[in-house]
Parts: sequence; structure tokens; C-alpha cells
Amino acid sequence: MTFESIGQEIIESLKAKNSAVFCGAGISYISGLPIVSALLGYLFSKLELTSKQTEAIYNSDLPFESIMEMVLRESGLAEIQDIYTAGEPNANHKLLAKLARRGLLKIIYTTNFDVLIEKALEDEGLTSGNGFNVYSSESDFRSIQWDDDMIKVIKIHGCATKKDDMVITMSLIASDRYSAMRKHLLHEIFGGVQCSNIIVLGYSCSDLDLTPLIESIDGRKSNILFVEHQTSVATAVSEPVSVKNGKNPFRNYAGLRIFADTNQLVKNVWEVLIDDEYLNDPGPAINWKENINQWYIKSVEESGHGVKHHIASRLLYAIGEFEEAVKHNKKGIAIARTDNNMLAYSSEVANMGMALNAMGDYDQAKLCFVESIPLCKRIGNTEALAAQLQAYGNVLHHTGDDISALDKHRQALKYAELDKDDFAISNILGNMSNSYNRLGQYENAINSLEQALSLSRKIGNKQAESSQLGIIAGSYMYMGNFAQALKYCITGIEIKKTIGDRHGECLLQANLTGIYRLLEEPQQASKVAEDCLKLAKSLGNKQAEAIVMMNLALL
Repeated sequence: MTFESIGQEIIESLKAKNSAVFCGAGISYISGLPIVSALLGYLFSKLELTSKQTEAIYNSDLPFESIMEMVLRESGLAEIQDIYTAGEPNANHKLLAKLARRGLLKIIYTTNFDVLIEKALEDEGLTSGNGFNVYSSESDFRSIQWDDDMIKVIKIHGCATKKDDMVITMSLIASDRYSAMRKHLLHEIFGGVQCSNIIVLGYSCSDLDLTPLIESIDGRKSNILFVEHQTSVATAVSEPVSVKNGKNPFRNYAGLRIFADTNQLVKNVWEVLIDDEYLNDPGPAINWKENINQWYIKSVEESGHGVKHHIASRLLYAIGEFEEAVKHNKKGIAIARTDNNMLAYSSEVANMGMALNAMGDYDQAKLCFVESIPLCKRIGNTEALAAQLQAYGNVLHHTGDDISALDKHRQALKYAELDKDDFAISNILGNMSNSYNRLGQYENAINSLEQALSLSRKIGNKQAESSQLGIIAGSYMYMGNFAQALKYCITGIEIKKTIGDRHGECLLQANLTGIYRLLEEPQQASKVAEDCLKLAKSLGNKQAEAIVMMNLALL
């Protein structure tokens, strides 16, 4: 099949003036903007992550937005965000703009932060607010007038020109409120409401937030023309868009997956539909690595040389690589001592305590918090006290001292409420419920968890939400309500898988084995146990192995 014949499908859909384009980072690569893996690879090198640690983060499927949010919590993001205001449009952006100006394309939907589509539209003589509108924030999305004649550029993950909104988007990306709004937007496009055909360009189908929503659309659906870029392809080929295994949110859609060199395909479409000479000169490549260099220099100036190890340890902790996290904690502690940076020192000691707690080394974890908490009070670092008191409470819970654990959690809650920190409040309430369960106060546990879950969903804290679902499953199990326990546990496991928390997933699977045992479903219990043991052994998770073996012995 020739490029021309494959391209004809796209050409005819555009001629019908009933198509939208959905595009991802791949369309901006030629302009010098980094794809996610390249940007993260260079960022990770600055954090001195080893190749083994970097591979573990990639394999965890930890979303880009979650990584950026962790970086944001420890430093600024301005220099990294500035990457996406640079560069010049390439043929992909120019074609979209020319199609739009000629009335062949009205809706351009993108996951990209960059402004290259807008620049291309301006090069065509159009201006924002007079010819096209850009929608990139929650308030923007709610104001879309679908019936007007304006070209619509919908930037679902935010825009680099609105840095505050871009950061908020990272925080809200998994929240219930934002999810409902995005689902409405996606339904307008993929549900065949605004257009019959969707041309997909440069999209990897790896977004944590979008692909499940695309999959969930019921009833009428748009026809998909998905361009799968392949270099050095002599002839373009196609297959039904539904057949691809792996990352494919279009399994239930009609349409084609077109395997082709995107540059050649774009050129062919251009030469048929555009009377201007084909141009693909995006100008000199931008030096985006220099932005990350500047970010790193600024972070060191503000937080000290140990900041690289601090961020690295947080990333590794988030994916359950606790031993690797401790390696960076120790390096950070050594640097803080040398620099006499007591703020960084107390923070690193506490972070190491959290990792040691997760590893089950409770005595050493206790020593960390006994040192870090008084130091925080002495140097006036009250912002850290909520997190550190909460973590100390978790250690005390694991050692069986739940009365003292609740006392620490209540102290932590006061600090978090003073700061109006919903993120911290949610985590503390969730952790308090563990001690309530241990003390047999199940109603208190469920009440605490319901408040925690409400906050976690509001702010999009999927890590906390999934753990809290696991705890509330335990509460219902202790009360003898095994059906409710099953529902909450399975939901928690699904979220753990989505966010790449393998240790968390493993522990919930171990608990699920027990729930099926209590429901007197031995076959289901054995199947889950088999899967869990494989995962536990690969992770070295002795706690999960012990829970599974105990449940198998009781079957």
C-alpha cells in the first residue's frame, strides 16, 4: 500500500470538514523539544540516579506528572517549564495551522505543554481571541463554546505560558473533579459529538489520566485514524485500530492504525490539500538541557548540594525501592553535615526513617525520628513536623504501641490543619485508621478513612487513595463485612497497578488472599496467592510472602 493511498483516508476525512486532531509530544520532537524519556533521562542524571535506579523508575510506570510534582515539592519548576515556550513550529504544526485557516480543521486537541501550534496559527495570520482560542485550564475548559466558528486549541495538560495553571494541572491530574471534567471533554471528541473522525498524531497512549477515560466512553464513538510513526518505511500499511495489544485505549473503536513515516505522510497530505509550498524548517534545535542545568544550579543555591539525593530518594521511595532510597538518604545526610545545613540534615534523617520503616527496620527508623523531630522544632522547621510526626506514628504502630502512635498522629494533624495542607491531612487520617483498627475501634477507623478518601480524591493523591482503600478493606474485614472488604481491596489494587506502586500492589494482593479465604472461595484465594507470591519474590517483599503463606495454610 502506498503513502498516497493510506494518506487518502486522512485527506478525505479532512475534506469532509468533520475531523479533529488529537496530538502528543511526537509532533514537537523535530522542533527540538524533548520527548518525556529524554527529558527525564537528563534530569535523572543530575539527580545521580544509577542506571539500575533509573530503569526501576521507568519500569514502574510512575507518571511524568507525578515525577514533576515530586520535583515541585522539593524545588521550583520554572526553568523546566520554560523549555516548552521555546522552539519553532515544524511541518506538523504548520500543516495543522494551514488546515485550520482553510476551514478544514476546527478542533486541535493536544497533551503538549508547548506553544508551537499557537505559533503556527499566528504565522498564518490568526491571533488568539480573533481566529482561534486556546483552552488550557479548568476554567477555560468549562467556557468552551462548541457552536461558535472559532478554531479551538484544547491543551488538556495545561500550557507553558500559564505556569501556575500548569502546576495546578499536575496536582489535579488524578482528582475526581478534574477527571469528570476531562471525561466530558473527551466525550465531546471521541464520542462522536463534535466530529466523526479523529486523526491521532504523535501520541504514545501512556497518559495515566487520559487513556482510561478514552477507553471508558460508551455508545457512539468517533472513527480513529491513528498514525503510528515508523522511520524508513518503504510503504505504509494499516490495520484495524482495535487489534494492538499493550497500550491501546482504542480497542473498542472503529478505524485504522496507520504505520508510516509521519513526516512523509504529512508531506503527502500537505501537497494535496495546501496550495503553499511544503516547508519543514523548524529552525535551530533548542538547548533544553541548559534549562535543566539552570534548574539544578538554582535548586542547589536554595536547598544545598544534597538536593539531588533528596529528590532521588523521594522518587525511589514512591516506587517502593526503599533500599535504593536509603542509599541516597545517606549521601544527602553526609553532604548536609559537611555543609552544616541543619534543615537539609533533619529532612534527610526523617526521609531515611520513612524508608527504614517501610523496610521493617523499626528500631533504626525510631532513632531517626527521635533525632529529626526535636531538631525540626529547634530550628523552627514547623512545615516538616506534620510529616515527621505522622511517620513516627507509623513506626510506633508497627511496633504495637498504638496509643502512642495515635498521640503522634494527633499532633501531626494539628500542624497540618494549621497549614491547611489537605495532602498531609489526608495521609494522617489514613494512617490513624491503622491504629484504630489495631485497637478494635473499627467505626473510628472507617470514619477517619472516609474523610481521608474524600480529601485524596479531591486533590488527586492516588498513592494515598489506594493505600486508604486497602486499610478500609481491612476495617470491613475485621467487622465481618467481607463483601465490602473485597470491593475496596480490588479497587485499591487497580489504582496501585496504575500508579506503578508494586510493593503496595503486592501487599493488597496478599490481603486479598485473606478476604477470598474468609469468603470461602479457595480457588480465587489460591489464584491470587500464586500471583502475589511471584510478585513478592521478585520484589523481595517478605511481609507479603508471610501474609500469603499464612492464608494458604488456613485454606
